[in-house]
Amino acid sequence: MPLAAGSIFGAALTSAGVYHPAVIIGQMTLQDFTMLKVFLTAAAISASIISITTTTGVAKVQPRASSTVGLFGRYDANIIGGVLLGIGSSLTGACPGTVFPQIATGVRSSLFVFLGGITGAVLFERLAAKSVTQGKRATVHSTLGVHETWSKVIYQATCMIIVAVAAYLVPGNRNYWVSPYIGGILIACITSAYASIAHWITSTTSRNQKNGHDYRSVVFVTGALLGSWALSRIEGPLPSAPLVHISAIKASIGGALSIFGARLSGGCTSGHGITGMSQLSISSFITIAAMFGGGVMWSFLV
Repeated sequence: MPLAAGSIFGAALTSAGVYHPAVIIGQMTLQDFTMLKVFLTAAAISASIISITTTTGVAKVQPRASSTVGLFGRYDANIIGGVLLGIGSSLTGACPGTVFPQIATGVRSSLFVFLGGITGAVLFERLAAKSVTQGKRATVHSTLGVHETWSKVIYQATCMIIVAVAAYLVPGNRNYWVSPYIGGILIACITSAYASIAHWITSTTSRNQKNGHDYRSVVFVTGALLGSWALSRIEGPLPSAPLVHISAIKASIGGALSIFGARLSGGCTSGHGITGMSQLSISSFITIAAMFGGGVMWSFLV
Protein backbone atom coordinates (compact mmCIF):
# COMPACT_ATOMS: atom_id res chain seq x y z
CA MET A 1 0.00 0.00 0.00
CA PRO A 2 2.64 2.66 0.88
CA LEU A 3 4.62 1.84 -2.28
CA ALA A 4 1.58 2.18 -4.54
CA ALA A 5 0.42 5.33 -2.75
CA GLY A 6 3.86 6.88 -3.05
CA SER A 7 4.06 6.00 -6.73
CA ILE A 8 0.75 7.70 -7.48
CA PHE A 9 1.70 10.71 -5.34
CA GLY A 10 5.04 11.11 -7.13
CA ALA A 11 3.44 10.70 -10.54
CA ALA A 12 0.73 13.23 -9.67
CA LEU A 13 3.25 15.84 -8.52
CA THR A 14 5.30 15.26 -11.65
CA SER A 15 2.41 15.29 -14.12
CA ALA A 16 1.01 18.54 -12.68
CA GLY A 17 4.46 20.14 -12.91
CA VAL A 18 4.32 21.33 -9.30
CA TYR A 19 7.58 19.54 -8.46
CA HIS A 20 9.64 21.70 -10.83
CA PRO A 21 11.92 24.38 -9.27
CA ALA A 22 10.72 27.01 -11.77
CA VAL A 23 7.10 26.43 -10.70
CA ILE A 24 7.82 26.67 -6.97
CA ILE A 25 10.07 29.72 -7.30
CA GLY A 26 7.50 31.25 -9.64
CA GLN A 27 4.88 30.87 -6.92
CA MET A 28 7.06 32.60 -4.35
CA THR A 29 7.69 35.49 -6.75
CA LEU A 30 3.95 35.62 -7.59
CA GLN A 31 4.62 34.98 -11.28
CA ASP A 32 3.29 31.41 -11.58
CA PHE A 33 0.27 30.18 -9.62
CA THR A 34 0.38 26.52 -10.64
CA MET A 35 1.40 25.50 -7.12
CA LEU A 36 -1.52 27.41 -5.58
CA LYS A 37 -3.99 25.88 -8.04
CA VAL A 38 -2.78 22.33 -7.40
CA PHE A 39 -2.70 22.50 -3.62
CA LEU A 40 -5.97 24.39 -3.12
CA THR A 41 -7.71 21.92 -5.44
CA ALA A 42 -6.17 19.06 -3.48
CA ALA A 43 -7.11 20.62 -0.14
CA ALA A 44 -10.74 21.15 -1.18
CA ILE A 45 -11.18 17.59 -2.48
CA SER A 46 -9.31 16.14 0.49
CA ALA A 47 -11.80 17.74 2.90
CA SER A 48 -14.60 15.64 1.39
CA ILE A 49 -12.58 12.43 1.30
CA ILE A 50 -11.48 12.68 4.93
CA SER A 51 -15.05 13.51 5.98
CA ILE A 52 -16.29 10.39 4.19
CA THR A 53 -13.69 8.10 5.78
CA THR A 54 -14.48 9.57 9.19
CA THR A 55 -18.26 9.33 8.78
CA THR A 56 -18.14 5.76 7.48
CA GLY A 57 -15.86 4.71 10.32
CA VAL A 58 -12.93 3.69 8.11
CA ALA A 59 -10.61 5.92 10.10
CA LYS A 60 -10.56 9.16 12.03
CA VAL A 61 -7.56 11.29 11.12
CA GLN A 62 -6.76 13.74 13.90
CA PRO A 63 -6.33 17.47 13.11
CA ARG A 64 -2.80 18.86 13.42
CA ALA A 65 -1.77 19.93 16.90
CA SER A 66 -0.33 23.34 17.67
CA SER A 67 3.45 23.52 18.14
CA THR A 68 5.18 25.87 20.55
CA VAL A 69 8.68 26.55 21.85
CA GLY A 70 7.44 28.97 24.50
CA LEU A 71 8.54 32.21 22.86
CA PHE A 72 5.31 33.99 21.89
CA GLY A 73 2.11 32.03 22.16
CA ARG A 74 0.86 28.54 21.47
CA TYR A 75 1.57 28.68 17.71
CA ASP A 76 5.06 30.22 17.74
CA ALA A 77 6.75 27.06 16.43
CA ASN A 78 4.16 26.85 13.64
CA ILE A 79 4.95 30.43 12.63
CA ILE A 80 8.74 30.14 12.88
CA GLY A 81 8.77 26.73 11.22
CA GLY A 82 6.46 27.91 8.44
CA VAL A 83 8.64 30.94 7.71
CA LEU A 84 11.78 28.75 7.57
CA LEU A 85 9.99 26.30 5.27
CA GLY A 86 8.94 29.15 2.99
CA ILE A 87 12.43 30.64 2.83
CA GLY A 88 13.90 27.20 2.15
CA SER A 89 11.40 26.59 -0.66
CA SER A 90 12.19 30.00 -2.15
CA LEU A 91 15.93 29.26 -2.07
CA THR A 92 15.73 25.77 -3.52
CA GLY A 93 12.59 25.66 -5.64
CA ALA A 94 11.67 22.57 -3.64
CA CYS A 95 9.75 21.54 -0.56
CA PRO A 96 10.03 18.30 1.45
CA GLY A 97 7.45 16.52 -0.73
CA THR A 98 8.82 17.58 -4.12
CA VAL A 99 12.53 16.91 -3.64
CA PHE A 100 12.06 13.19 -4.40
CA PRO A 101 10.34 13.74 -7.77
CA GLN A 102 13.14 16.20 -8.50
CA ILE A 103 15.75 13.54 -7.77
CA ALA A 104 13.87 11.03 -9.93
CA THR A 105 13.61 13.43 -12.86
CA GLY A 106 17.25 14.50 -12.71
CA VAL A 107 17.02 18.04 -11.32
CA ARG A 108 20.65 18.88 -10.58
CA SER A 109 20.11 20.78 -7.34
CA SER A 110 17.87 18.12 -5.80
CA LEU A 111 20.65 15.97 -4.32
CA PHE A 112 22.08 19.00 -2.52
CA VAL A 113 18.59 19.86 -1.28
CA PHE A 114 18.23 16.29 -0.02
CA LEU A 115 21.59 16.32 1.76
CA GLY A 116 20.80 19.72 3.24
CA GLY A 117 17.49 18.31 4.43
CA ILE A 118 19.25 15.49 6.27
CA THR A 119 21.47 18.09 7.92
CA GLY A 120 18.39 20.08 8.90
CA ALA A 121 16.76 17.00 10.42
CA VAL A 122 19.90 16.22 12.46
CA LEU A 123 20.17 19.83 13.64
CA PHE A 124 16.52 19.81 14.69
CA GLU A 125 16.97 16.63 16.72
CA ARG A 126 20.09 18.01 18.39
CA LEU A 127 18.98 21.60 18.97
CA ALA A 128 15.22 21.93 19.05
CA ALA A 129 13.35 18.63 19.34
CA LYS A 130 13.16 18.71 23.14
CA SER A 131 12.00 22.33 23.15
CA VAL A 132 8.91 21.78 21.00
CA THR A 133 5.64 21.05 22.78
CA GLN A 134 2.52 19.81 21.02
CA GLY A 135 -0.66 21.55 22.16
CA LYS A 136 -4.37 21.40 21.40
CA ARG A 137 -5.72 20.07 18.11
CA ALA A 138 -7.89 23.13 17.60
CA THR A 139 -10.02 23.54 14.49
CA VAL A 140 -11.76 26.56 13.00
CA HIS A 141 -15.26 25.15 13.50
CA SER A 142 -14.67 24.04 17.10
CA THR A 143 -13.17 27.42 18.01
CA LEU A 144 -15.97 29.45 16.37
CA GLY A 145 -18.73 27.07 17.42
CA VAL A 146 -19.82 26.43 13.82
CA HIS A 147 -21.03 23.08 12.47
CA GLU A 148 -18.19 21.14 10.85
CA THR A 149 -20.08 20.33 7.66
CA TRP A 150 -20.99 23.95 6.92
CA SER A 151 -17.47 25.05 7.79
CA LYS A 152 -16.00 22.62 5.26
CA VAL A 153 -18.49 23.65 2.58
CA ILE A 154 -17.49 27.29 3.06
CA TYR A 155 -13.82 26.31 3.05
CA GLN A 156 -14.17 24.31 -0.17
CA ALA A 157 -16.10 27.10 -1.86
CA THR A 158 -13.42 29.59 -0.82
CA CYS A 159 -10.67 27.36 -2.23
CA MET A 160 -12.50 27.01 -5.54
CA ILE A 161 -13.12 30.76 -5.80
CA ILE A 162 -9.43 31.49 -5.21
CA VAL A 163 -8.45 28.86 -7.79
CA ALA A 164 -10.91 30.29 -10.32
CA VAL A 165 -9.64 33.84 -9.79
CA ALA A 166 -6.03 32.68 -10.11
CA ALA A 167 -6.86 30.76 -13.29
CA TYR A 168 -8.55 33.84 -14.78
CA LEU A 169 -5.90 36.39 -13.81
CA VAL A 170 -2.82 34.18 -14.24
CA PRO A 171 -3.65 31.40 -16.76
CA GLY A 172 -0.19 29.81 -16.39
CA ASN A 173 2.70 28.80 -18.63
CA ARG A 174 1.64 25.17 -19.28
CA ASN A 175 4.64 23.78 -17.41
CA TYR A 176 2.80 20.48 -16.90
CA TRP A 177 1.56 17.35 -18.65
CA VAL A 178 -1.90 17.38 -17.10
CA SER A 179 -4.02 20.22 -15.77
CA PRO A 180 -3.10 21.44 -12.26
CA TYR A 181 -6.70 20.73 -11.26
CA ILE A 182 -6.49 17.07 -12.30
CA GLY A 183 -3.14 16.84 -10.53
CA GLY A 184 -4.68 18.37 -7.42
CA ILE A 185 -7.52 15.85 -7.44
CA LEU A 186 -5.07 12.94 -7.78
CA ILE A 187 -2.91 14.29 -4.96
CA ALA A 188 -5.97 14.79 -2.75
CA CYS A 189 -7.23 11.26 -3.36
CA ILE A 190 -3.95 9.58 -2.58
CA THR A 191 -2.81 11.74 0.36
CA SER A 192 -6.13 11.76 2.20
CA ALA A 193 -6.86 8.10 1.50
CA TYR A 194 -3.35 7.08 2.53
CA ALA A 195 -3.56 9.20 5.69
CA SER A 196 -6.83 7.53 6.65
CA ILE A 197 -5.71 3.99 5.86
CA ALA A 198 -2.33 4.49 7.55
CA HIS A 199 -4.11 5.73 10.67
CA TRP A 200 -6.37 2.68 10.63
CA ILE A 201 -3.40 0.32 10.22
CA THR A 202 -1.52 2.08 13.02
CA SER A 203 -4.49 1.90 15.37
CA THR A 204 -4.94 -1.83 14.76
CA THR A 205 -1.26 -2.78 15.01
CA SER A 206 0.10 -0.28 17.53
CA ARG A 207 0.65 -2.90 20.21
CA ASN A 208 2.89 -4.85 17.86
CA GLN A 209 4.96 -1.81 16.88
CA LYS A 210 5.72 -0.26 20.26
CA ASN A 211 9.29 -1.46 20.21
CA GLY A 212 9.82 -1.45 16.45
CA HIS A 213 10.26 1.01 13.64
CA ASP A 214 7.60 2.14 11.20
CA TYR A 215 9.05 1.99 7.70
CA ARG A 216 5.90 3.07 5.85
CA SER A 217 7.24 6.58 5.21
CA VAL A 218 10.43 5.16 3.67
CA VAL A 219 8.41 2.86 1.42
CA PHE A 220 6.13 5.78 0.49
CA VAL A 221 9.14 7.90 -0.51
CA THR A 222 10.53 5.00 -2.55
CA GLY A 223 7.21 4.81 -4.34
CA ALA A 224 7.29 8.57 -5.02
CA LEU A 225 10.72 8.20 -6.60
CA LEU A 226 9.58 5.30 -8.77
CA GLY A 227 6.35 6.99 -9.84
CA SER A 228 8.11 10.22 -10.82
CA TRP A 229 10.91 8.38 -12.59
CA ALA A 230 8.53 6.17 -14.57
CA LEU A 231 6.37 9.08 -15.70
CA SER A 232 9.36 11.20 -16.69
CA ARG A 233 10.74 8.31 -18.77
CA ILE A 234 7.40 7.93 -20.55
CA GLU A 235 6.58 11.60 -21.10
CA GLY A 236 10.03 13.19 -21.36
CA PRO A 237 10.94 16.72 -20.15
CA LEU A 238 8.24 19.12 -19.00
CA PRO A 239 6.89 21.25 -21.85
CA SER A 240 8.27 24.82 -21.82
CA ALA A 241 9.69 24.51 -18.29
CA PRO A 242 12.50 27.06 -17.93
CA LEU A 243 15.89 26.01 -16.60
CA VAL A 244 16.67 27.32 -13.13
CA HIS A 245 20.24 27.40 -11.81
CA ILE A 246 20.46 26.81 -8.07
CA SER A 247 23.95 26.64 -6.58
CA ALA A 248 25.01 23.76 -4.34
CA ILE A 249 25.40 26.08 -1.35
CA LYS A 250 21.99 27.66 -1.89
CA ALA A 251 20.35 24.26 -2.33
CA SER A 252 22.02 22.82 0.77
CA ILE A 253 21.13 25.75 3.02
CA GLY A 254 17.58 25.88 1.67
CA GLY A 255 17.13 22.14 2.16
CA ALA A 256 18.30 22.40 5.77
CA LEU A 257 15.95 25.31 6.46
CA SER A 258 12.99 23.51 4.86
CA ILE A 259 13.33 20.31 6.88
CA PHE A 260 14.18 22.13 10.11
CA GLY A 261 11.10 24.30 9.59
CA ALA A 262 8.87 21.36 8.71
CA ARG A 263 9.94 19.45 11.82
CA LEU A 264 9.52 22.55 13.98
CA SER A 265 6.00 23.25 12.71
CA GLY A 266 4.93 19.62 12.83
CA GLY A 267 4.33 19.13 9.12
CA CYS A 268 5.31 20.02 5.56
CA THR A 269 3.51 21.55 2.60
CA SER A 270 1.41 18.43 1.99
CA GLY A 271 0.86 17.56 5.65
CA HIS A 272 -0.33 21.01 6.69
CA GLY A 273 -1.41 22.37 3.31
CA ILE A 274 -3.55 19.43 2.20
CA THR A 275 -4.42 17.06 5.04
CA GLY A 276 -4.24 19.65 7.83
CA MET A 277 -6.10 22.48 6.13
CA SER A 278 -8.75 20.08 4.83
CA GLN A 279 -9.54 19.31 8.48
CA LEU A 280 -9.69 23.05 9.21
CA SER A 281 -6.78 22.74 11.61
CA ILE A 282 -5.82 26.18 12.94
CA SER A 283 -2.15 25.23 13.26
CA SER A 284 -2.12 24.21 9.59
CA PHE A 285 -3.64 27.49 8.39
CA ILE A 286 -1.09 29.41 10.46
CA THR A 287 1.83 27.30 9.22
CA ILE A 288 0.89 27.59 5.53
CA ALA A 289 0.25 31.34 5.83
CA ALA A 290 3.68 31.73 7.46
CA MET A 291 5.27 29.55 4.78
CA PHE A 292 3.91 31.57 1.86
CA GLY A 293 4.50 34.83 3.70
CA GLY A 294 8.11 33.91 4.46
CA GLY A 295 8.77 32.62 0.95
CA VAL A 296 7.25 35.64 -0.81
CA MET A 297 8.98 38.15 1.47
CA TRP A 298 12.35 36.45 0.99
CA SER A 299 11.89 36.42 -2.79
CA PHE A 300 11.20 40.14 -2.90
CA LEU A 301 13.74 41.24 -0.30
CA VAL A 302 16.77 39.24 -1.47
